[in-house]
Formats: sequence, C-alpha cells, structure tokens
Amino acid sequence: RVSVRAGHGSGKTFLSATIAHIFLNNYPRSRVLITGPCVEENEKILLADGRWVPIKELNGRYFGILAVKKDLSLTPALAYVFPNGIKPVYRLKTRGGREALRTGNHPFRIPTGWAKITDLQPGDFIAIPTDLPAHGQQTLPIVDIKILAYLISEGCTSYNRGKVTFAQNPGIVLDEFKACVEEKGCSLRKMGPRQYAITGPTTSGGRHMNPVIRLCVQHDLFRRKSFEKKIPPDIFELKDDLVKIFISRLFAGDGYVRTNKGKGGIYELGYNSTSKELIHDLNRLILRFGIAGRIRIRKRSQLKPEAKGRRDLYHWYATGAEAERFAREIGIF
Repeated sequence: RVSVRAGHGSGKTFLSATIAHIFLNNYPRSRVLITGPCVEENEKILLADGRWVPIKELNGRYFGILAVKKDLSLTPALAYVFPNGIKPVYRLKTRGGREALRTGNHPFRIPTGWAKITDLQPGDFIAIPTDLPAHGQQTLPIVDIKILAYLISEGCTSYNRGKVTFAQNPGIVLDEFKACVEEKGCSLRKMGPRQYAITGPTTSGGRHMNPVIRLCVQHDLFRRKSFEKKIPPDIFELKDDLVKIFISRLFAGDGYVRTNKGKGGIYELGYNSTSKELIHDLNRLILRFGIAGRIRIRKRSQLKPEAKGRRDLYHWYATGAEAERFAREIGIF
C-alpha cells in the first residue's frame, strides 16, 4: 500500500534531481535496446551478482541486472546507463517503509496493470518484491565476516580517542568476538564494565593501524559514526552461507525477538539502528532469502524523555511466518 507524502500540488513529494537513464538489452548478442525508466542518481539498483550500487557509479557502463517479465517473473538482462539531465522526481513511500525516488512517468505495478507514479494516490496498492534471488559467489574469511558484523552492531568505529571499541556483556557473543580478534593478532583491553578497546600490532604504514582497524578501513567502516554505518558492499557479493553468518552476528548485537506469551512461537523479530542506510541495506540483503520484512521509524519526538538528543531510530522487523522463517533459515547467534 502506497503512502505518498503530501507535497506541492500533486499530493506527492516533489523535487528536482540529476537523473540517470537505463537501457535494457534482453538479447546480449544483439544491438536491440529497450528503453528503461529513469532513476535518481543516488538510488541503488540490484545487480545480477547481488550488489546494490548507486546508479551514478554505473554511468557509461554495461552491467547485468534482474529484469521483470510480463508474467512478473525475473530474468537476467544486460543494462546500460547514461545521464539524462536534471528533472522533477517524486518520493514514494510505502506503508511498509520502503522508498523510491522516480520521475513522473516511472511505472509501478498495481493490481490492474501498470501505472505511472503521477497517477498513484495515497492508499493505492503497488507490487513489491518478496524475493530477490541475486546470489553472490565471492568469499571472505569467516573471521573477517564476524568481526565486521559485530562492529557494525556493537562497535564504535568512529575512532574516538584513537580507538576502535566494542561493547558487550560477558557471554558467548563476547567470547566469539574475543576469539576472532585474537585470530587477527589483536586483543581486547577492558575499559569499563562492558566496554573493550581493540589493541594489537601496528604497521609502518600508519599510526594505530592494527589488523582489525585495517579491516575496517578496507570495508569502509572506519571513522563512521553509528548513524553513518552501512553494510559493506563486499558482503552483498558473498555466497549465501556466508551472508547468513554475517546477518546472524549482526542480530546478535542490536537484534531482538518477541514471543507470544502463553502461545509459543515468535511474534516479532527485528533489528534497530540510527542509520537509515543500514536498515535499508539489511532489508535488501534479507530479501535474498525470500523473507519480506518491513521498516518503521520512531522520530526523536516519539522517544522517551531520557533519550533526548538521540537521532531517529529505524527498525527492520518481521512478524508471524516471516519471523519464523528468519529464525529457521538464518537465526541469531
């Protein structure tokens, strides 16, 4: 169901942005091109190898994507992008928390066929994917995958006071993180009741660059505050079994599970973050396994008084059968 934010005149959020135009070629050996839609330059699109890439980074390149056929099934296609100038775009939001920035003639699937975004009204239904089977084939050391997930959820990588730190109570999560850090040649130094600094040998290439910090630099996690964190692009290219390890460790930090009291079973399973990009990345990654979650936001004004000064809080969550499927196929460490 569409929830289009009110804006000037049309009842939709309206602004101007640089636009990229997509050509589709369903026959890679031919020169027949099908004109595709225009997309705002910062919008991420799904590539056939599992990556989600801002379309501006694909300008002037051919690349593989998953295209939608007439029967709504997905098929591989070759695409090409070129800039199309500055044009008006509309911001569309669904009740489930998904967003899209598109030009007015961009088509969306509705129960009766296809409709331009300018023809949609608040309360209309549109189709959204419940499964995006773009599976990566790359690998990374499991120890690196676990460290990245733990530092995204429970780490401070902003390098405050020259340290990368990790917060966790004693238990199996702290034990595993400690073992992973030691496997990288580093150690944990206790700073407080549940706060640990990651220390280790440095290299001549830079001050304080121990192996764990270098791992953060390599995957664009270093010097990011919590609201700036995102899932590293390399994670999207991993094989499914490795992606499951990453997600299960991520949820071991800021994830939660609520059960039906007296009835058994999972009522709601989710993940919280002040990073909007991280939550949307997580939604995209989990769709790979056919698990369709939802996104909601709690504005600062809705938070408890003692949370004054905090940022908006974003939630990815699944309920009922979707939550049960997550627990069965991925799980939380």
